[in-house]
Amino acid sequence: MDSPVFLQTKLHPSQVALRCLNRARLLRELNRDQRARLVLVTGPAGSGKSTLMADFLSQRSHKAAWLGLGEEDQDPQVFLNYFLEALCLTFPGSAEKTRNRYGAAGEMNDVASLSAFFINEIVEYGKPVAIVLDDYHLVDQQPVINGFFKTVLRRGPNNLTVLMASRDQPDVPLAWLRSKRLLTEVHQENLRFTPQETAELFRDVWNQPLDEDLVAVVVEKTEGWATGLQLVAQAIRHRSPREVRRYITDLQGADSSIYDYLATEVFDAQPARVQEFLKYTALPECFNSALAQEMSPAIDSVEMIAYLKTSRLFLIDLDRDGSWFRYHHLFRDFLRSKLRMDHGRGLMESLHLRVAEWLFEHGEVVAPCLTTWPVGIWNWPPRCWSGWAANCCTKACAAVSRAGWTCCRQPCAMGAPV
Repeated sequence: MDSPVFLQTKLHPSQVALRCLNRARLLRELNRDQRARLVLVTGPAGSGKSTLMADFLSQRSHKAAWLGLGEEDQDPQVFLNYFLEALCLTFPGSAEKTRNRYGAAGEMNDVASLSAFFINEIVEYGKPVAIVLDDYHLVDQQPVINGFFKTVLRRGPNNLTVLMASRDQPDVPLAWLRSKRLLTEVHQENLRFTPQETAELFRDVWNQPLDEDLVAVVVEKTEGWATGLQLVAQAIRHRSPREVRRYITDLQGADSSIYDYLATEVFDAQPARVQEFLKYTALPECFNSALAQEMSPAIDSVEMIAYLKTSRLFLIDLDRDGSWFRYHHLFRDFLRSKLRMDHGRGLMESLHLRVAEWLFEHGEVVAPCLTTWPVGIWNWPPRCWSGWAANCCTKACAAVSRAGWTCCRQPCAMGAPV
């Protein structure tokens, strides 16, 4: 049988544009516990996971193998061959016996035997071994691969470290690893660029310094999303200061470069049911499972929200209970544009009315969910129109009261409850 041919670019980190920026706060977090058996970085597409991993490896005292995963690695045998090749390339003598015994086609099906043999060889090797699995979400649905790592991470030796970068939360024993203090995690919230990091990025890396007020605006609109910042930098190149200010001030998810990225890298990769749910639930500023169910009755909203959360699809919790959500600003803008293009103005008016009626019936404050004038508001039934305005008034009164100021605290003239 001929030896497999390995694509060498999968076995080394790619050159990434943000690599020049030293994100010291995240590197400190990754270095926090040297005993970690799993280092996990999760976040949505374009959030800087691979870049952070590459920077982390460049500053580690110990070397690490690298495997950039692709759709072809969903074949368990292809994955195993690349996994063992990466280890043997970086750590000669660490996995040769496993490769010789299990590298043949079909051998990965015996996960229990493979896992035990591999762990024993790493123990015998004795020296530190580490490997990065970039884009692990591409193989996370394969039970054979997950079964292998469940055993390796739970039973593996202290000289083995696995580093995963993934859009999804992988199906490995995270709770057990946390309980044993063998897990280091960096999440979507940590990956967001701070105003200081954003200013440094534009000034020191891209040589496009921005005024402090524009830095604040671009951070607010992109929410520190790495690829969003990079697309902004590309768009404002060669523009005059006045044009730069106008572009950043007017920035939305419908911008052509941002739209194209979100369409090809995020939206198009989702099943049709997920796409429908995303478009419909992007119409209100925020939603919970009940409102989402009202907007998309054919889809189980609780199950879908759980999927969006584990898939890191730009979904942001709005409360500690995890019951109300919103989308990343630019992603929400993109989804609304997609909804308008795919279904037209008529459906948007119908959905706006459905949102208003649901909020009125359930006594929810409308202001947080409808912060812009909805399409077709003048065609709403009087009770929804009055409820929308009255609840906005009530919301304002409550906010004034919480701020410690005086407020009339009288029932709204339109009849909404205080």
